[in-house]
Amino acid sequence: IDIRLAQYAGLRQIFEKCFRFLQAMARGNDVVQGRLFDRLDRLLSVHGAEAALADALTEVFTGNQEMCLKIRGYQVQRIVELLALHQLDASEFLDLLKAVVKVEELDLPLKRNQAFVMTYINQNRAKLAWIIEKDAAEKRKRLLKAGDLSDPELNYLLRMVDLLATCAEGENRFIESICQNIFLIEDLLEILNDPEISIPCKRPYLRFFVWVYLNTAGGKVESGASELDHDENMWRYIEMLNQSLLKLRNSLKGLERGSKKSMAMALKPGRTPSRQALEAAMQDKDRRIVATARVVDEDFLLYFFEGVLPFLQVFYTDYYQPVGDQHQMEVKTSQELVLNLLHISDEISHNVGDENQFQLLRSTVTTLVNQETLELLQQAEYVTMVTKFQQLSVDVEVDVRSDAMKKYESEFNREEKLNDRLNQFVVNFKKAYEGPNTVRVQIGYPSDTQYCEEDGDEDLPLGKEFQDHLSCFTNRSDGVDKHASKLVEQLFISYSDPDLAKLSEAERLEQERTSVTSLQVLRAMVHNQIMLLPEDDSGRSKAYQRTMERVRLVQDALNAFQSPLKIIPLLSHHNDDIVRETLALLATILYRGNRAVQAGFEYYFLNTREERFFIDVQARLQRSVVATRERRALLAQHRAKVSKSKEMMETLRLKTQGKKAAAKTSLAAAGQVSDEIELKTLEIKEGVHEVEDTSDALRFKDDGYIELILRIMGFMCDGHNRVLQDYLRVQSDNIKSLNLVGETTSYLQLFYGSINPDNIALVTQVFDTLIEFLSGNQENQAVAFDRQIIDAINDVLRLDTSHFTDTPELVCQLKQSAVVVLQSMIEENDPQTIRLSKEILETVHIDALYENMQKAFEEARQNPGEDGEDMRLLAFTIHHILLGLQDFGQKHWGKKWLFSYNPTPEQAGADAVLKDDTMSVEILRGEELQKVYFRVKKKAALREEVKEHLKWNISRESPTDKLRDFLEWAQDIRSDINFQQKVQRHWLASIFISGRVFWHWTLIVLTLALNIVMLASWTAPPDFDERHPQVGDYFYPILFSLGGIHLFLSTCMVVTFYLSNWNNFTFPAIVYTIFRRDPPKESHSAINWFGLQSMYFALFLACSVLSLFFDGYFYCFHLFIIVVNNDILGRVLQSITRNGKSLLWVAALMVIIIYVYAIISFAFLRRSFDRNEGLFCESLGECFVTSIKFGLLSGGGLGEALPPLTYSFQEPGLRIIFDLSFFIIITIIALNIVFGIIVDTFSELRDEKSRAQADMASVCFICGNPSFEFDKRGEGFDKHVKQEHNIWSYLFFFIHLNSILPNDYTSIEEFVAQKLSSNEIDFFPANRALSLAETEDKNAQELTELKRMMQQLLARQEQEDAEQRRQKERQEHKTWEKRHLHESHDEDYEVRETTV
Repeated sequence: IDIRLAQYAGLRQIFEKCFRFLQAMARGNDVVQGRLFDRLDRLLSVHGAEAALADALTEVFTGNQEMCLKIRGYQVQRIVELLALHQLDASEFLDLLKAVVKVEELDLPLKRNQAFVMTYINQNRAKLAWIIEKDAAEKRKRLLKAGDLSDPELNYLLRMVDLLATCAEGENRFIESICQNIFLIEDLLEILNDPEISIPCKRPYLRFFVWVYLNTAGGKVESGASELDHDENMWRYIEMLNQSLLKLRNSLKGLERGSKKSMAMALKPGRTPSRQALEAAMQDKDRRIVATARVVDEDFLLYFFEGVLPFLQVFYTDYYQPVGDQHQMEVKTSQELVLNLLHISDEISHNVGDENQFQLLRSTVTTLVNQETLELLQQAEYVTMVTKFQQLSVDVEVDVRSDAMKKYESEFNREEKLNDRLNQFVVNFKKAYEGPNTVRVQIGYPSDTQYCEEDGDEDLPLGKEFQDHLSCFTNRSDGVDKHASKLVEQLFISYSDPDLAKLSEAERLEQERTSVTSLQVLRAMVHNQIMLLPEDDSGRSKAYQRTMERVRLVQDALNAFQSPLKIIPLLSHHNDDIVRETLALLATILYRGNRAVQAGFEYYFLNTREERFFIDVQARLQRSVVATRERRALLAQHRAKVSKSKEMMETLRLKTQGKKAAAKTSLAAAGQVSDEIELKTLEIKEGVHEVEDTSDALRFKDDGYIELILRIMGFMCDGHNRVLQDYLRVQSDNIKSLNLVGETTSYLQLFYGSINPDNIALVTQVFDTLIEFLSGNQENQAVAFDRQIIDAINDVLRLDTSHFTDTPELVCQLKQSAVVVLQSMIEENDPQTIRLSKEILETVHIDALYENMQKAFEEARQNPGEDGEDMRLLAFTIHHILLGLQDFGQKHWGKKWLFSYNPTPEQAGADAVLKDDTMSVEILRGEELQKVYFRVKKKAALREEVKEHLKWNISRESPTDKLRDFLEWAQDIRSDINFQQKVQRHWLASIFISGRVFWHWTLIVLTLALNIVMLASWTAPPDFDERHPQVGDYFYPILFSLGGIHLFLSTCMVVTFYLSNWNNFTFPAIVYTIFRRDPPKESHSAINWFGLQSMYFALFLACSVLSLFFDGYFYCFHLFIIVVNNDILGRVLQSITRNGKSLLWVAALMVIIIYVYAIISFAFLRRSFDRNEGLFCESLGECFVTSIKFGLLSGGGLGEALPPLTYSFQEPGLRIIFDLSFFIIITIIALNIVFGIIVDTFSELRDEKSRAQADMASVCFICGNPSFEFDKRGEGFDKHVKQEHNIWSYLFFFIHLNSILPNDYTSIEEFVAQKLSSNEIDFFPANRALSLAETEDKNAQELTELKRMMQQLLARQEQEDAEQRRQKERQEHKTWEKRHLHESHDEDYEVRETTV
């Protein structure tokens, strides 16, 4: 319908009353203002009551900084278009634009909104600016002189001029130049000096004059106001002002104090026209305001505060120059002006109802007082007024309460207190109902960790009710019930069902609340599982992995419902709560870079050509940039205003001090003042106070939930997801591609030089997200470098930490994130990274890196425990970056590059200490060798015996076998080191383990001492059956004292052995078979519970105990301790035990053979066994035992042990066969076989050691290159194996990978971890080394240079040959020409002769 038709007049009235009601509801109500702003587009489309609409929307923006910052350019354009459409019928839109342009609560303009308004007004100038065109000058003059404020054209004119003045406010040069083409200075002064023009009509023109010509960004000359200091028209206007102020001063003297207060409260600017204020006062029957208005012109008061005071302040600050006698009239006028202002300020300063007005009044008076002269100081009236004013400037507090509010508070004070107590009861009851915000209370898990972030972007409802609600959608298997899919479908329907557009407002709000609750329930499913993760865990414990697996199950279950993909469109929802919960849910589902969820995003982006997500992210980043810059501009304007005020107050103080003595002397001489009168100097307190008062309004705010968005994008790329890294940079399959990597990097520029406690968390998140973007992706690194990421890193490194005294950990986290970004950009060695690194080296601040490394190192040294771990990590990261830059600089520019910066002794000392705990490895990735520096936390955790065991027992059959066996050893050693670190966390266990060497050598010395005492003191007892030796009286005291110590040390050594190897103990395979258990994986460090080593230590302790009870007999057994950790004796024992099975089988064969001979002896040779000689053969058992004993101990076997008894010739013949066969089989063959096995084993062990020594001395274990290659082409083989390809460095690198979370891997660490998980060894630099590669590069460069020189020589030779050929041709040509000319000359001569 066309609401402008007459039949819809009633509807127009309804619309108008609705808007008036909304205007009243929005006044001072942030919630209503927010609701109206959310529906701004819909409200701007309403027709029929435009003027009331403009008034209602003006209330939305008046005094609401957030709304002014949030308004979009197209919305301002729509307002201007409505103004152009309705013009005089809705001039209130000009007031709306003024409210949008200037933040009333701060009295500061928004430059962005100023630009919007002026741009769109210029676009519609023909429709909007007709009233201010030059050809309408006569009409304007006529309207101004008529002064009929009810005239729509005059209202439109005044509002337009006022809007232009507001747009020019704040020293906006571009807008000033536009406005200076509208009105000239002469035109403005003519209007201001015209007595026929009323005060309300002059007010906007005076404001225009101030902000367009006087207080400008271009200066006096550019604006044309350089001659105004002594301009006749200007001083005529000032004289007119002076008369008006004198009249106001006289009027204020007769008013009562209550009338002054009522008058002041009626002067709230920017709200209601003066006539409406009077009408409202009459309706409220407040006769005091009416009576006051009759005595004091309220229009002049508005004119005074909004125009006159700014004018006087600017003029007397920048233009007034009382020089020479020819300007005495100006000085006199200024003196009168100062006195009038002092009187006026004394009358109304206690009753000003607006703090901005009070500050303006105070600063203006201060400005004029600064221009005082000695003549003025001699006036007692002036001295008294200045003293009063100075005291007011310090003591006055602005009371902005209205009389109605004061009356209400006095009459309903009891109800107010009761209401406050009721509100406090509600808050307390809510806390009691919800319970404390801890994991223990909310979900019943024994942890006092905070359950959720309170009043943040990721808070959740607290209390049992919410958890009960959540339990309806969860189960015990995977944590998510099938009914949870209904929540996802409900969210999908909430934006996709077209019927929802028909819902009423109440139904729509209810639907939005339902969507918020659904999103919270879905998020809490994952959040509750995350809260169960162990605190301060490296991520490698079984408890952490079990809980993290539970988190992944819940994430995967929600991903199976397509939750992320179905809720992405909600990012465009108009309700900020829904957008916030959607972002929080996406961040939770992607927590720790869930691969399944990442794959879902890949599929969604690549198959649907989704653009909405990227558009929304870019829009939010851009809106955040705009809002933050506007806040920063406001803060800069405010600080400039405060600084200017402080300068004026300081000038006043200095002037007063300088002239005070002269004034007092003059006044005392004139008898006008007593000695007690003294001028007080101003205390400059207001500047700091103002900054503090507005700090909350101007503090940084995360507009658009940027931190959540950045976290989501970081989780998308977590784990080096190359597909999403590239897709976030360029969407090649979309119509419009948005570079979110570049946008994120550019977002950092917003915080250059302005990082503070309010935004440091967001800046840290930006760097954390960039780490995921850049790690292993050279294209993204190039984009980030082009967007000045190095400048941002330098800015962070030079961050002033004086503002972070309470939160130094935030600064440490920020710097750590920044340097990790730098590390990710230089970690690789491919050609593209080399080119980028060259540019990085020219821009990064090396001195800042050294300074931060030193500071972090010193702070970490002051906090040696876990408290200093973050600082320690920062110091190591910077140290590794510097090492990488050194390597790169030395490779490409020689040693002179990096060492042109000389670190201080403190920095060099920190660098040296950090270098001791840093190792490096070379990794082959593709065709490029990469050098990786890493931190070694505890070198001592790798025991020397383990290193020796590995060094001599690793397989060296081939380079491949060495590396594969090394990986197996590394796994075992890594497990052993982890166990050692775990054991050493207990203080008592750490004492035992750390004293391992002490126990060993002390026991050796003590055992020798005890055995020496036994050798020196034991004598044989007379009775051969007596076992106790005869000793002196001193023996037993020595035995028990030294034996007690021996027992204590033995216990310590045995406990140390079992503690150190507890993780390596295994049972024999038969035990696992009996109990039907899977045997553990074979390990190089495994120790059998019933093995020789474990039995030795058990017997060692037992013998130490038995020795105390049996006179020290068992101390002889302890002498075998010399075998422990002795390589030579260990190999002797190993020569027996290594082939122990073969020896046992040979021994078994010997026993069987002897058993056969024992049977033969029992049957035929019993008579040869003489009992007197110890030969027993009464039974087969005796015969068998005797055969074993004498057959092995006798040199000739049984033949030598048995006497040769003969009774016939037949017996010697059989004995020969018997004796010779036994001698040959047992003594010669069998025993020599045993000795041969032992000797061969020992020789084999010796050869293995020799080969191992030769291999270690001549071949690199890692790359397999011979030593002479490094001696010839590198820097020596020793340096290579100790620094470049140190086997222990690789071992500690594997341990380093196991000590950090996979999500924290760098690109190269991720590559090596994947290879280790699949047992691949191709990351080892086989036959490659950087030192050899550098030599090859140098040789290649030399060959290239030689080739270039040869080419130059050949080219030069060819040029010389060509030049010689050309010279020869020229010479031949000259010869031919000469000959040809000579012949022609001869022919001509002959012709002439013939003619003659």
